[in-house]
Amino acid sequence: MDVNQTIKINQLVKEFKKHGIATDEEAIKKASNIVERDVLKSEPQKTEQSKTGEQTMDDQSIMNIINRKVFYQAEQTEKKMKEEMDKVRAEMSTLTNEIKNLKNAVNTLASRPAPQTSGQQTLQQPQQAEPQPPKSKRGVDNEPVKPRTGDYKPGDVDINDIFNYGKK
Repeated sequence: MDVNQTIKINQLVKEFKKHGIATDEEAIKKASNIVERDVLKSEPQKTEQSKTGEQTMDDQSIMNIINRKVFYQAEQTEKKMKEEMDKVRAEMSTLTNEIKNLKNAVNTLASRPAPQTSGQQTLQQPQQAEPQPPKSKRGVDNEPVKPRTGDYKPGDVDINDIFNYGKK
């Protein structure tokens, strides 16, 4: 077997594996059979293989098998994609219907006048339930609570309260 035959065998093996026609050993056997058959065409000698009566596949039949396999896989993929697209479309339509229903519900609630007596009661209840702010460290309760970014002056906060200089 020369280098050209080995290259042809390797290429055929790669094609068989790529299209899922055969496993490693089967692909090598089939590729070897094809290359040997090509050699037999060029040399009119009979080999042991032809004596045993094994059938070899010619290039055209291999290409037909590969084409059928690829076509079948493409059909299966297309079928799966169509099913998935149908599922997505169905989910989208249900979501669209739910959004429409929610919009209608919001519109009906917005157009309905709110009862003022119950609304005032609900507003007053959370104000009464608010927790009292904690007392400051200085113990002064009559001083208004200042926000963190407010009108602080250097005398408002003792520097020892911020930095302890290793003393606790």
